[in-house]
Amino acid sequence: MKTPKTILTATALVVCFLSHAQWTSDPLNPQLVSNVAWNQNGVQQVPDGSGGTFVYWLDSRVNGYVDTDIYGQHYNAEGVPQWEANGRLIVNPLLGYTFFNVMRSESDGEMILGWCDNNDSLKFQKLDNQGAKLWANDLCVARKVSCAPPTYVLGIASFRFMRDGLGYCVATEVVYCGGANGHRITRFTSDGVLTGWFNGEPEGSQYYSGAWGIDKTNDGTNEEYLFYTDGNGAGAHARVMRVSLAGDTVWGPLDALAGTNGLNYFYDAKSDDNGIAVLFQSTGPQGYTDLFMRKLNPDGTWAWGGSTTIVCGADGTQTLPHWQQDEEFYYVCWADSRPGTNPGNYDVYAQKIDKNTGAIQWAVDGIAVFSQSNYAPYPECVVTTDGEMIVCSEASIGYGGFNAQKINPDGTLAWSPSVLIDNALYLPFYSDYHLIISDTNVIVAWAETNPYGGADGIYISRFNQLPSACPEDLNDDGVINTADLLLFMSSFGCTVNCGDADLSGDGVVNTSDLLLFMSAFGGVCP
Repeated sequence: MKTPKTILTATALVVCFLSHAQWTSDPLNPQLVSNVAWNQNGVQQVPDGSGGTFVYWLDSRVNGYVDTDIYGQHYNAEGVPQWEANGRLIVNPLLGYTFFNVMRSESDGEMILGWCDNNDSLKFQKLDNQGAKLWANDLCVARKVSCAPPTYVLGIASFRFMRDGLGYCVATEVVYCGGANGHRITRFTSDGVLTGWFNGEPEGSQYYSGAWGIDKTNDGTNEEYLFYTDGNGAGAHARVMRVSLAGDTVWGPLDALAGTNGLNYFYDAKSDDNGIAVLFQSTGPQGYTDLFMRKLNPDGTWAWGGSTTIVCGADGTQTLPHWQQDEEFYYVCWADSRPGTNPGNYDVYAQKIDKNTGAIQWAVDGIAVFSQSNYAPYPECVVTTDGEMIVCSEASIGYGGFNAQKINPDGTLAWSPSVLIDNALYLPFYSDYHLIISDTNVIVAWAETNPYGGADGIYISRFNQLPSACPEDLNDDGVINTADLLLFMSSFGCTVNCGDADLSGDGVVNTSDLLLFMSAFGGVCP
């Protein structure tokens, strides 16, 4: 019997599709992004809107240790690199040391890259999906002026930016002549037009600050929250203020740590429709460094009845927290040296907090996620749309590698054992890794620890794939039709590593999976 030409063609496409799938989860041979000569570090990534990722990093291949450029790579949902091997040059500042931030809008795919070269000039550029610049000229929003009036800006120490209904809001931390530092805010449009002051308007303290950031107000006003500390050391306090679109103070700066023992280094904040929550380290009643959370309403009054939530108050030190939020909860993971952990090192714990009440949802002082020897594990987390928390952490060399664990909404661990992303040969350089969820792909990119010191080489892993809301749509085109059937049948009879075609989740692709597929055939995905 002859096989119809259309089926032969479709089958060939299936074979081609499968043969070019590139994701690897082999911990002995993680997927390489770039390992050219000299250094690669400072990795960041943003989802591409289709299950893939844009990865960016700092790279000194052109001029050795003298200059640091920004390179990038685009991976599609199957893990196939879309740009040239070892990445594509995105920005060549030519002025020395560079630091950068990148964001991509989920609503329209607009991708903006901001960078500061040699603490001198802060610039922005809009990029297309090929990494090419869309504005004719880079937009410079701030520059040091060598102690000249009226700003007296000696240098730019750091910056943050975010999108709102009118474009982009930029906050810079500048160093003034004489050594003081403060924050200045400006704005630009999606067309690359500066609409705020060059070098920004001063907001909040202009004398000294440590940890800081901005976040949007989520109420349609296009205003923002600015938060910062009065210092970095133990006992310092921290502020939150609301700034209007015109650059005026709406309320604050309020002491976010009033009535506590003050700061013990870490301080961060996240906003939602109901205000802004602050997460901070402070000295607890037992004399240890503990984790606490508070929340302010949009009008600057205290939420949660003015109470402070103890995220973790266990003996020992709780430090290096990382956190995320969804509509209902905050999720926090941290390094924890409570008694019973690896001597002289840290375990990793996690906690979930109700956003409306501040009540903890899991065990008092959190649940244990990892117990592996490391003096600085730098855990990082993401949250799925189903309220599952995925945490990454690394062990010291020789003690277990770079791992991931998923926590169910009820606080139980989902994976036994945890997922090994890579072994001790390719560990991230401290916190130089970035974890994201892109559609159903859970992806981590990192800068490898150089055994001779520093970071060198960029790696990536799609170490987990979340269940699809429409699992029968195997080619992700929004409909379940003959193209998906051909993909399904190419895996029929599979018994090992069956992937998406294993609809029943029993490890094989057989008649039970076919029945599930055919029950959805002809449907449209939500």
